[in-house]
Amino acid sequence: MKFSKVIRWVKQKWSLSRGEARGLVIFLPLILLILGASTFYKSWLAYQGADMPDTKRLDELIGLMYLDSAAEQEIENKIRLKPFDPNHVSEADLSKMGVTAYLARNWIRYIDKGGRFKKKEDLMRLYGMKEEEYDRLAPYLVISEAQNPNAPHSLQVETNANNEEAAHQKSPINKYTFEAFDINIADTSALKALKGIGSAYARRIVKYREALGGYVNKEQLKEVYGLGAELIQGLDTACYIDSTYNPDKININKAFETELIRHPYLNRKQAKAIVNYRYQHGDYNHPDDLFKIKLLDSILIYKLKPYLAF
Repeated sequence: MKFSKVIRWVKQKWSLSRGEARGLVIFLPLILLILGASTFYKSWLAYQGADMPDTKRLDELIGLMYLDSAAEQEIENKIRLKPFDPNHVSEADLSKMGVTAYLARNWIRYIDKGGRFKKKEDLMRLYGMKEEEYDRLAPYLVISEAQNPNAPHSLQVETNANNEEAAHQKSPINKYTFEAFDINIADTSALKALKGIGSAYARRIVKYREALGGYVNKEQLKEVYGLGAELIQGLDTACYIDSTYNPDKININKAFETELIRHPYLNRKQAKAIVNYRYQHGDYNHPDDLFKIKLLDSILIYKLKPYLAF
């Protein structure tokens, strides 16, 4: 049907002027289309509502991937590594070399407490040192002979004590003589110098420390699987926690469920509840906001506080 015939039919049907008939024919379909689209969009939103957090999560993840890629490229362009002695380096120097602030802090703390790197591989003992980071730095490590003495220091007593006769000839000090150590820096060798701590317990203590993000109080040693009261008492006497220590933190306003459930204090349901509440109500501003989540009790929130960033 031609457009002019449609206009003429509308004009005769409703007794309209030619201009009114033309306007009705042109705009009526547009109005119906807009109303239909609005209804369809509302229905689609209602159907997709449950998936919106996942869509937002995907958008955030893609954005982070681009940001991380750009940041890594910028760092690579700026960093130019040169040979250096790991025993004579400052936190600022490490930062310029692309070392993370957390690893740099542990590095310097280890040196300040009297620790020394005798060979390149010793750097792997640092809490926070990943294999990829070690591989990047290793070609530039230069350890002077002055820092590689033959005499053992206190944390190597266990190695010397493997030969009991030699140990007794050198000194009456036995295998279990030690100096107090920082529990957040100590490696398995330092832990095994304590009576009753073998390789398995030492690995558990270090592994749990890494899972937590660091020990903030000695009571947390009771949470290490298998440690009895006597071992915990020995650890409590032998170790300390630096008053300036700041544990690894989780940004609770950016963390995904998969990141939260890696922390020993949270299970899957609790992690999911934290993320869903954030999507529904916006960012958290204070640890007390967590009290609004029924799955989290006051004891759990108190234990989590040191590990959360807002």
